[in-house]
Amino acid sequence: MDSHDQRAMSLYGMPERKKTGSELADLINSKIAAGQIVPASITVRLLREAMESIKSETGNTKFLIDGFPRSEGNVTVWD
Repeated sequence: MDSHDQRAMSLYGMPERKKTGSELADLINSKIAAGQIVPASITVRLLREAMESIKSETGNTKFLIDGFPRSEGNVTVWD
């Protein structure tokens, strides 16, 4: 596990792609292995879940997501 994963895990729990037996992890890992981009709908879903978790634990409602959205398609998935 690299340092980024360790930091994310300490802040937010196990990264989805590292979970064994998870259908979503299998899909994410297959896309990465094939050199493809993980669909925006999955990325946004995971971001929303993480943000809701942080909001419920800390009350924080402001987030800066560096490098996202990267395309118009990433923007429209939020709607």
